[in-house]
Amino acid sequence: MKPISSDNSLPTLDEAPRFALSRVDSEQAPRFTRRFRTRIFFYITALSLATSLTSAGIFTWRQTIHIDLDRDRRAKTLLTGLATHADIAAYAGDQALCELASRTTLDEEDVGMVAIYDRRGKEILERSKINSEHPAPDPQAMRLMLGNPDAAPIKIPRATFHDLYAPIVTFVRDPADAMVEPGIGSLRREVVGVARVGLLLEQGQRQVIEVILWGVYLAMGILLLGVFAAALISRKVSRPVAELTLGADLIRAGRLDTRVNIQSKDEIGQLGYAFNRMAARLAETMAALEALNRDLEAEVARRTLTIQRAAAFTALLNAPVRQRGSSAMAPRMDTGEWTVMGGKMLPTAHASGRASGALAQLLDKALRALMEGSESRAAAILLVDEESVEFALEVSWCVGVVAREIGQIPTEDELSREAAWYDSRRLVVPLHMGDELAGCILLFRDSLPPTDRVQFATHAASQLAIAVSNVLAYAHQIHLARELRERNVALAKQRDQLEEMNRLKSEFLANTSHELRTPLNAIMGYSELIADGVYGPLTPEQQDALTGIEESTRNLLTLIDNILDLAKVESGKITLHHDEVELRELVRGVLTEAAPLAKHRPYQPELDAPRPVTLRTDGPKVKQIVTNLVSNAIKFTPEGQVQVAVGQDAGGQAFIRVRDTGIGIRPEDQRIIFEEFRQVDGSYTRTYGGTGLGLAIARRFAELLGAELSVESALGVGSTFTLRLPKEPPAPTTREVPIIAGPGAGTGPRQTRRPITPPPVPPLPPSVRKPPRP
Repeated sequence: MKPISSDNSLPTLDEAPRFALSRVDSEQAPRFTRRFRTRIFFYITALSLATSLTSAGIFTWRQTIHIDLDRDRRAKTLLTGLATHADIAAYAGDQALCELASRTTLDEEDVGMVAIYDRRGKEILERSKINSEHPAPDPQAMRLMLGNPDAAPIKIPRATFHDLYAPIVTFVRDPADAMVEPGIGSLRREVVGVARVGLLLEQGQRQVIEVILWGVYLAMGILLLGVFAAALISRKVSRPVAELTLGADLIRAGRLDTRVNIQSKDEIGQLGYAFNRMAARLAETMAALEALNRDLEAEVARRTLTIQRAAAFTALLNAPVRQRGSSAMAPRMDTGEWTVMGGKMLPTAHASGRASGALAQLLDKALRALMEGSESRAAAILLVDEESVEFALEVSWCVGVVAREIGQIPTEDELSREAAWYDSRRLVVPLHMGDELAGCILLFRDSLPPTDRVQFATHAASQLAIAVSNVLAYAHQIHLARELRERNVALAKQRDQLEEMNRLKSEFLANTSHELRTPLNAIMGYSELIADGVYGPLTPEQQDALTGIEESTRNLLTLIDNILDLAKVESGKITLHHDEVELRELVRGVLTEAAPLAKHRPYQPELDAPRPVTLRTDGPKVKQIVTNLVSNAIKFTPEGQVQVAVGQDAGGQAFIRVRDTGIGIRPEDQRIIFEEFRQVDGSYTRTYGGTGLGLAIARRFAELLGAELSVESALGVGSTFTLRLPKEPPAPTTREVPIIAGPGAGTGPRQTRRPITPPPVPPLPPSVRKPPRP
């Protein structure tokens, strides 16, 4: 194929032969039946026609309106002048004076009739230039004019004229002031007659016809200008388009030297200039393609070799690396002229470095493949020292060269600034892992490498960076997995020990609580017998001491019961018994039992329960929850009130709300009040006593019942505890806690051990048993 020249001395369309589109290509071209020029001409002509008609219509309409307004103004002027000049004549009823007053009006060209009537509507004078007989005056118009001196003129359209009426008004003096000196007294306006004028329509019609003719002339002029503009524009636009179309056809036929000759300076000219530039560029491209076609076989062979090298290098990196030894990063030892790496002896002059294990195997294979693909005699890879504070490169692996012979190590600025460069008989290729600089590859050559070798090394460097990152990540993952397994074993042992300790603690609490309750019950019984005087009279001091002993033993018994309840909950042996419970009566019983707690308070707990609320739940558990909440409310409310509300919300869910006006709870302390043995004030000097188990047991029982226990409080304002009970209680179940059989059983199967049931409390002797006093 012959190259095509792209100089500016090529022939234009005017010089090129014009031939039909069927000769350009063997394809059957579509038949074009419409011309762009014709369409533009008809579009602009249609627009001009619409514009001319619209302009003529608007002009005619506006001029007709002006003619009508001028006619109305002239009619008003004629009537006003006639009525003004004929007031004395109409007042006197003198025909001669009326003739004199109407002569000026009748002489007007467009006035066809003049008539004057007296105050009774009788005709005084009538003069007409109309050949035909004029109509009689309109009775309604005459009545309106004679009856109102301020009446506006009236126009009655006739066939050939407008019949106009206006009152003739004069100023007359009141008869009562007839003897008064002239100039003194009041004057009033009075209708003394009617002036009538017939305004001919012939002149106005001639003006309208003249306006219509001018509108037609205007429309025709605008239309002619539009046709001329359409012809001019269509010619100016269609000719360049036709030239561009023909030029495109010639280029399509293979005439790449075609140029269009468009001299305009507008967008059409820019389009022609762009077309010529495209044709020149296309010619250059075709020439380059022809030149490339001559060397196509050599280029295909070279690129095929490059692709094969890249594919082989990719397969090498993707091949699994065999790890020798138990560690993925086996240590390397230098033994003089030999390097022991992964149990394999390698000559130091051929392979050396600080890498080891799977990474060393990968780097050795990769560098050898890079040496072969880039035709280098030696290669080395330098990776960033992660243990160094500042940026530093260390020799990770060398093939064909030792570390001391690689020369000056490239700096971070050089590696970040350039993609690859040739320096001191070596090709330096930066190594990037993502956006971070990971090191570089050094390929030693005796001459500047070809471009394809540099491209191969650059592409291989990006793949090698990913492979190195994967090997390091895999080794790190193996290390983390080993540590995770070791830690899991240690945590399993600790978990087993903690569960065993928790079980022993629950058994200890249960046994100890029962062992303590027996002597406490005996102490309480004997104290009450002594207080009742069974063993003789007591002094007031002894009575006070016994009261203190009884209160202390009751507090200790309450503490033991709470600990026993907590031990039962933690041991998992909890059985729920659901019955129909009426909450209002349950709360009323709790308030009755709690009344002695408020005997030293200036208030008594109140109940707000407008209607009974019944649901199926475990009544004793609910009662104990409410008892703990009410006891806390009374204890922390020295003054104010404690109110317990029972009801149902909008969704039908039952709730029990205990509200007090006590000391309140800080927001940061509301997270710990439901924990065991935790109090807001845990110091030895705290004002309020307690063990911190009441709310913890209440929260545990609420969870067992499927209920929700929440708190809202503000320091110094008070607290509100709300217990929301579910509509449907959970099925009665017995929860069992899984427990390890014993210490050191972390590797064996897990066992489920039922908690030890506390022994029953032995009863008091008959002489001691007595119900405690409230």
